[in-house]
Amino acid sequence: MNHFQSVNPAQILLLKAALFPANEALIYWEKWRSLHHLTDDKVLDNEQALPPVFKNLDAGSYRLMPLIYRNLEQTSDLLVPHLKSIYRNTWMKNQFVLKKVREAVAALQNAGIETMLLKGLCMALIYYKDLGVRPTADGDVMVHTKDVKQAIAVLKKQPYNYDIASFDNAMSDYIHAAHLFDQDNFDFDIHWHLLFLNRTAEADAPFWDAKNKFNFPNGLTTSVLSPTHQVLHNLVHGNFPDVAAPIRWVADCYVICQNHEIDWLEILKIAKEKRMLVPVLEGIALLRSEFKLILKPEVAAQINQLKPNPIEASYHDFLKKNVHKKSALKKAIKFYRKASFEYDLYHADYLKIPYLAYLGKKMSARSYAHLTQS
Repeated sequence: MNHFQSVNPAQILLLKAALFPANEALIYWEKWRSLHHLTDDKVLDNEQALPPVFKNLDAGSYRLMPLIYRNLEQTSDLLVPHLKSIYRNTWMKNQFVLKKVREAVAALQNAGIETMLLKGLCMALIYYKDLGVRPTADGDVMVHTKDVKQAIAVLKKQPYNYDIASFDNAMSDYIHAAHLFDQDNFDFDIHWHLLFLNRTAEADAPFWDAKNKFNFPNGLTTSVLSPTHQVLHNLVHGNFPDVAAPIRWVADCYVICQNHEIDWLEILKIAKEKRMLVPVLEGIALLRSEFKLILKPEVAAQINQLKPNPIEASYHDFLKKNVHKKSALKKAIKFYRKASFEYDLYHADYLKIPYLAYLGKKMSARSYAHLTQS
């Protein structure tokens, strides 16, 4: 049976090499190099031997390399110079992402639509303050639920010419965000909810209420999450089973916590209310045990008293045991059970329709989405 593992031991070594002070980080970097047989100076001098090592890494580990480069660039480690090209490539790609996102945000705001910058570009600009260390493949911006249709209509117009992915368009009632693509095939994601399973306007109210202002390099102003809510988003979005684990959530949380006072009681309160305690508690446990997160006694006491909703605990246990299902029958069973858990946890209270009616509508929309997918 395949079990979910949020962050594996080799990835923990890489994260520590990326985040800890350089003299300490080198110890973990050398341990990671040893795992990949990269301790011989002759191997390190052979540029042809190195690309396969990076090419065969999982995506999460590879995306840490620019941050490791920046953390260790002043050391004498022989492998670090080989990471410079990865850093430069990340910087160039993020410049393109920044240009596209800035244009889209300006268009939305000119139409009177409030925006909030999310995820990778936000992290790179605000918390890392370096576009080269935090890879991001797309742009992510949230708008109010009431503004979604208008926002998509604005971006569809010239000169932007974005088009919503047909699958996302058909499934809009069952998702929290949609992919839009322009003629350059740039992926701009419009979010109308922050937490992907809490899909009501009320669920997002605390995040809009506590928003901070951010100025793009050219002076354009948008909103961003507060540092506390940014940590919450990283914990939930990054540490959730059933998706390819983007282990950079650990680095993102670490960097924010190093430089900002986090209201952990607020995080725990929202996680409990929104039934997202499992990824939040597991994420906090990892940060405490491996990444030097120190909590105030009252926060630690609260954590010790908290227990996830039994249905939430069962839901996450089910997901962790069923991450990789290949046969059509097992996928179908997983879809049915997963939908049942999510209905009970997140949707029954506001939908006010029986589960089978909800499932029928969702399956009908999903079937149509697959038929029209482009």
